[in-house]
Amino acid sequence: MRRQGAGYVLAVCLTALAVSVASRAQDGADRTGKLHYWPHRVFSIPLDVATLEKSFADKGQATPTHLQLYSALARGKWQSAGPKKPLAGLDVLSDGKKGFSFTADRDGEYEFSVQYHFKDGSAAPQNLDELSPMLRVTIDTTLPNVRVNVVGNGVEWSATDDNLDPDGVRLQAKYPSWPEWRTVERAQPFRPQDGYAWKLQPNQELDVRVLARDRAGNENYSVPVRVPGTGAFNTGFPRPGGDAPIPGGGGAGGLPQPRVDYVKTPVFDIDYKIERAGRSGIQAAELYVQKQQRGGWEKAQRYPLKSTATTGDTLKLIYTAKADDEGLYGFYVAPESGAGVKADPPSPNSPPMVYVVYDKTAPFLKLTGVRVGAGGANGPQVEFMWETFDQNLLADPISIEYSIDKNAAQWNMVRYRLPPGTRRDGADGLTRYVGQFVWDVPDEKLWKFYVRVRSVDRAGNTTTDVREEPVVVDLEKPAASITGVRGSGAPPPGSTDSPAPRPQPAPKGNTPAPRPPMPAPEPAAPMMPPVTNPSTGGPATPALPNLPMTPAAPPD
Repeated sequence: MRRQGAGYVLAVCLTALAVSVASRAQDGADRTGKLHYWPHRVFSIPLDVATLEKSFADKGQATPTHLQLYSALARGKWQSAGPKKPLAGLDVLSDGKKGFSFTADRDGEYEFSVQYHFKDGSAAPQNLDELSPMLRVTIDTTLPNVRVNVVGNGVEWSATDDNLDPDGVRLQAKYPSWPEWRTVERAQPFRPQDGYAWKLQPNQELDVRVLARDRAGNENYSVPVRVPGTGAFNTGFPRPGGDAPIPGGGGAGGLPQPRVDYVKTPVFDIDYKIERAGRSGIQAAELYVQKQQRGGWEKAQRYPLKSTATTGDTLKLIYTAKADDEGLYGFYVAPESGAGVKADPPSPNSPPMVYVVYDKTAPFLKLTGVRVGAGGANGPQVEFMWETFDQNLLADPISIEYSIDKNAAQWNMVRYRLPPGTRRDGADGLTRYVGQFVWDVPDEKLWKFYVRVRSVDRAGNTTTDVREEPVVVDLEKPAASITGVRGSGAPPPGSTDSPAPRPQPAPKGNTPAPRPPMPAPEPAAPMMPPVTNPSTGGPATPALPNLPMTPAAPPD
């Protein structure tokens, strides 16, 4: 759902889970531990080097010189997850910590472990099958699927996902004239498969939608429906915030429930599965396409198979749309048996097996302002302001990054997965979002940097806006004080070096006349007795004159 850069840190320190492995190797089949969920395929794993070194020292063992990160997908074999790295040369992560950067090529459950390499050439554990999982992460970038049907004055819904959060379902409603949705509250939490109804007055209507969230934080909205009514009222291009224009109703004939995919290229790879096949197997499949703007089903193409397929086989079709024909596509697959028997084509009322939104347009994004404040105990604060718009924005599309080099290949993360901001409906009929975020600058050495903002839509289109001028956060006025004054060339006070004596002239032959006596000094002026503070007995602080309460009138 949310594609991000390599600088994002999974907030689980690998070291805390790994120190026990320094003294013993466990059976690779013993794969237990807390499972974490993550919505990106690229992330970083921090490792506390000081804690790791102390762990080896406490056990009287030599500290490793290099570390090797390994990963295992779906509890399979361990695979190298990157080059062997020296302990002092680990990846520098976006938050300044050190560790490993990892990129997955697919979703799934991953396990991570570290092999230690020592100066004498030995390793612990010596064999890869002795590695024990130190961290378990399920990478899930897929949106939940949410279906809603109108039933009288209420709705019924079904939310499905491989990692659905059972407490992540929210029912939202609003009157058609309201600009914002309201979350419906009730004593019992809403379940993934549930329903709700209202007592409505005559001619009273509600717009209703359901939000579902999975354990990785991916969120998706259902199609908004109108109650009472017969289905979706949103029949145009998808709205910002995830409202896809999909009619209500479930699958027919045991076919899978429709889902929504987003792509940014006109070439679609459509995966399908053979649910049932006879003795002759499957020799071909026909693809039907529905463009919502145009109505009914159209037969796109017949795809013969290279080899006969059977029940349970997963196959792929490739469909190419016109490059400029953005919008919502519905697809339906009808297999053909080896005996030439074809599945029924979709009827006019048959829902698609899958929806695809083709969106090649990048979001609009503008960094509208950067404001620096003195901040507080945590240092200066920087407020970033932006404006963004897209038909298919992610729920949290905004990322903010900084770098001391404007042309740097990799930038550091300020914050990612920020919401787009406050909705603003313009006179042109477009919906824009205006957002802002305040950052406490944590690095005391960072006083000037460049900033960029990124906005991402569901199809992966990304827009980046970089501020031309650097942001300066050092607002302190410099100050100095004089510590002393001495003649040029003279040693500073306290120096043991004495100045060289000046040469004295040789005495003349005639004896000089005696000097007149020095006049007596004037009697010293009497000193004022010190003023004391009667309450403390110490010196009194001299009183300051009162400041005028009002400014003086300007001269004529």
